[in-house]
Amino acid sequence: MTRLFLLAFLSAISLASSTAADPILDVYVSTGDNHYLGSSLPIDSPASISSTFDLFQKVNHARRIYWRGLEASCWLATMEARPENPRYYSFWEWLTWLYQHEKPDHVAVKAAHDRGMEIWGMGSLWDWGSAADTPGFG
Repeated sequence: MTRLFLLAFLSAISLASSTAADPILDVYVSTGDNHYLGSSLPIDSPASISSTFDLFQKVNHARRIYWRGLEASCWLATMEARPENPRYYSFWEWLTWLYQHEKPDHVAVKAAHDRGMEIWGMGSLWDWGSAADTPGFG
């Protein structure tokens, strides 16, 4: 019975979304990872944010951005950096500089609105704090 209900529910969602005249396409930008991982697009300057949003709009026809960068600004406002963990502390120092000088959240909001796109700040529930001796991932 549960499987039948789930199948009917998913079919209804599929039909509803396929009949929309102009669907909203979403893009999730995990800027926390982009700041930290070398294999991700560098989204940390007005030029790179604008270029990325152009790509999303022109190629993907996206109309809504979910911006994880808001999480980083919340970290900076609420967490304490610990020099005992050099890998994270150096990242923290760079993140502090980035948000003081480049203001990527403000740039992202302006870039999205200039393109007629929605932008929503995102954060995850499991990225909040750790012990001073927490090792780097990887």
